[in-house]
Amino acid sequence: MLYHYASIHGFKSILENRCFWMSQLSSMNDYMEHNWLKKIALERISELLKGPHRWSILDPQEKQLPNRLLTRLEIQLRSVPHVDPYAVCFSCDGDVLSQWRAYANDGKGFSIGFDPESLVFPNNTALVDVCYDSTEHLDIVNTLLNDAISGLDDEATDEEIERVADGLHGALLGPSMRCKNPKFAEEQEWRVVHEPILVDDPSSGKTLRVGPAEKSGFRIRGDELLHYLEVKFNDSFKESSVVEVVVGPKNPARVDLETLRLFLNESGYEHVKLRRSEATYR
Repeated sequence: MLYHYASIHGFKSILENRCFWMSQLSSMNDYMEHNWLKKIALERISELLKGPHRWSILDPQEKQLPNRLLTRLEIQLRSVPHVDPYAVCFSCDGDVLSQWRAYANDGKGFSIGFDPESLVFPNNTALVDVCYDSTEHLDIVNTLLNDAISGLDDEATDEEIERVADGLHGALLGPSMRCKNPKFAEEQEWRVVHEPILVDDPSSGKTLRVGPAEKSGFRIRGDELLHYLEVKFNDSFKESSVVEVVVGPKNPARVDLETLRLFLNESGYEHVKLRRSEATYR
C-alpha cells in the first residue's frame, strides 16, 4: 500500500473530486530535488578531470579519457536548467511523524492508503520508487558517462563532443526524477511523475503545455505562490482503490470518528478501514 499525506482540505478534495494536484519538484521540501544526480555527476566529472584516467570509467582500456568531453559536459550541466517535472508523492508508511509534520498540517491531517495498482494516470506519467542509495547514484552516473564516451576518442571533433554532451545531459533527466539525498530515506517515497512537453503554437504565439492535466492553477503555501496541475484518476480507478485512512496524531477527528465515517460512506468509500496514528505527538 502507498500513502499520500494531506491536510484536511487536501484529503476532502482528493476523495470528493477523484483527483490529485501535481506540484513542481522544485517546490518540494528538498531544495536539491531533480538536481541531486546532477550534483553527483559534477562531482564525478571534477574528480576525473584532476588527473590522467583510463578511457573507460568502468572497464580498463588503453585510451585516455577525453577531457574535452568532460569539460564540455561540466559547462552544460552548470548552465542548462532541467525542465521542472510535476509530481504527487506517496510513502510506503502511513504513520511517520516527520511526514505528519511536513505534509499533513503538522499532524492535523490524514494519510490516504491507496492500492498501488490504481495509481495509473493517462498521458505520459509514471509511478516510480525514489532511490536514496548513494552507491547506486554513482553507478548510474558512471554508466551514463561510460556509455557516452565509448564511441569517442581524442580525435573527436567539437561537433561530436557537443552532440554527445547534449545526449548525456538528456540521459540524466530520467533517473534524476527518482534519485534523492539519502538523508530523506525515512520518507520511503514513491511518486507519480509527469514531465510536461512544451509545444509552440504558431496560431496563438504561445507555448502550450501538453500533458495529463484537466486544468492547472495556483495555490498558496505560507508566503509562496505555487503552480499545480490537476490530474484526474484514471478511468480504471474504483473507490475500492482507497484501502485505508490514517487519522493524524493532532487531528480532532481521532477523538470521534463518526463524522469522518459518515463522510467516507456518503462519498462512496464505505469499505475504507480507519485507524488512528500511533504517534504521541501534540
